[in-house]
Order: sequence, then C-alpha cells, then structure tokens
Amino acid sequence: MTITFTVLVLTAGIAQAQFPGPAPTFSVVQSTAPNKGQVVLTRIVKQQEQIAVSEKSLENGDFVERVRIITRVVDREVSVVYELGNSRVITPKGKQLPIDEVWRRLKKSTVVAVSGDSNLPAPIFLRALNPQTLVIIPAPLKPIPFPK
Repeated sequence: MTITFTVLVLTAGIAQAQFPGPAPTFSVVQSTAPNKGQVVLTRIVKQQEQIAVSEKSLENGDFVERVRIITRVVDREVSVVYELGNSRVITPKGKQLPIDEVWRRLKKSTVVAVSGDSNLPAPIFLRALNPQTLVIIPAPLKPIPFPK
C-alpha cells in the first residue's frame, strides 16, 4: 500500500512538471524593409549530408579500393523573411515594443532571438538574454489544406 502511494505521488509530480518549451533561435539581421514590414534574418542550421569516401586497403598483397557512404553534419546559412506586421517584438523583460522603435533598433548585423513556437519564450530563456536583445514572436503558421 505504501509503495503504491509513493509511486502515485511521484508520477503526479512528474506529470505536473512544466517544460519550458523550445528555446528561441538566434538570428542575425541581414536586411530590413520597413515599407514592406519585412525583416530578413540569417541563421545557421545543421544539416546532414551523405558523401562518398574512397578507401584503399591492402588485401592479400593487393590494394583494393572501396567506396563507403558516410553521413556528416554541416552548418548551412539560411535566410528567412519575417513579416513583422503579423508578429510581436518584445524585450527580454516581456515589454512589447512599438513598431517605430522596432525599426529603429533592427539594424544590419543585429542579433535577435526568434521564438521557437510562436509563443512567448519561457522566462528562463528570456532571463538569459542581454537586455538589449529583441525577441521576435512570429505569428503562428497557417495550415496548408491538403489537395482534394
């Protein structure tokens, strides 16, 4: 009876634990177009690629060449356009900025944080940011209907 109660209490504690959600992604401002309401951000993403590698080995006194396919992880630079008219831009303290202030502060090569799931990042992530860092919370993606 005591063991069952302990297991239930531990399970309930785990179920109530709140996970902070995805961390914001750091990006660099490549360009801005205030008249269009757009900002182009560049970020580094990791991608897997497969390459052929030729190996020579000595077998029975002869060199034998074999080709192996290996997978490696490479960094790629990706540019993404964000519509700031549909987004929110806040400070790490959670204060939403007026759009004029956003355009004044978004300059080329400025580092910004972009919310990972279109929600306000968890306080633990916001506290880790420099007070001058802007946090972009993009509008949720619209679902694409399946073709009929």
